[in-house]
Amino acid sequence: MPPKRALGKGLDALIQRSEPRSERDSSPMIPLSRIQPAPTQPRTQFDEESLERLAESIRHQGVIQPLILERDGLNYQIVAGERRYRAALLAGLTEVPAIVARYDSDRRLLVSLIENLQREDLNPIDEARAFAELLEETSLTQEQIAKQVGRSRAAIANSLRLLGLSEEIRTALQRGEISPGHARALLSVDEPLNREQLFQQILAGGISVRDAEVASREFGRRVSEQKKEPPTRPAEIRDIEQQFIESLGTKVRLNGNLTRGTLEIAYFSGDDLERIFQLIKVK
Repeated sequence: MPPKRALGKGLDALIQRSEPRSERDSSPMIPLSRIQPAPTQPRTQFDEESLERLAESIRHQGVIQPLILERDGLNYQIVAGERRYRAALLAGLTEVPAIVARYDSDRRLLVSLIENLQREDLNPIDEARAFAELLEETSLTQEQIAKQVGRSRAAIANSLRLLGLSEEIRTALQRGEISPGHARALLSVDEPLNREQLFQQILAGGISVRDAEVASREFGRRVSEQKKEPPTRPAEIRDIEQQFIESLGTKVRLNGNLTRGTLEIAYFSGDDLERIFQLIKVK
């Protein structure tokens, strides 16, 4: 396996413990009843099967890595370790080891994000939302966030761009129905109708990332060509063209008039070609 990507300063450099440093290796046990999840938790989805596996491990081995908590009156709020907290509840534990720390608002969000990124299973949308929240709620810039989490500024910017996708596409990316590569291909399609068509093709036909990138470039080329054309195409031609697009679920170009011309139908993989062929054959 490739080595795990370094994440900036890491958690140790960011944690400000309220206990003396000599107590670092003897984390206190905190009752689960006094621990509350943080509203700023970057992760919004927890895989139930994965949680149950962790709970089973905790039943036999206990919680190996302490949670990171911050005092909230008589209780504690989770800064890092909500997945371990949920698994401990499933395992039937009543208390867990914890490091009690104190933070300013910038550091609290950053520690929570880095803890999730170090596990490398934060989905791309939750990650993008976490970066957006850091920018909105703290004084950090994209460049500063990039240094803290061990990413390039361009990577942070590209992550944030995912939030510009429609809710339906963002949900598909969260669920793993499309890959980040597919999402980046969709982002390069500016026209909303074309983007939606390509998204539906990805879902229905299992188009590879490479095919999606080819399709996005083709959409861009066609849009560019259409912008160069004088807006003199008859409304009847545009209406028929749109009906073809809706019927076949792909880009269609009608060149000519109502009595003579050519019909261009775009496809982006062998499977896509077979799908279009079957549609035309049936019709």
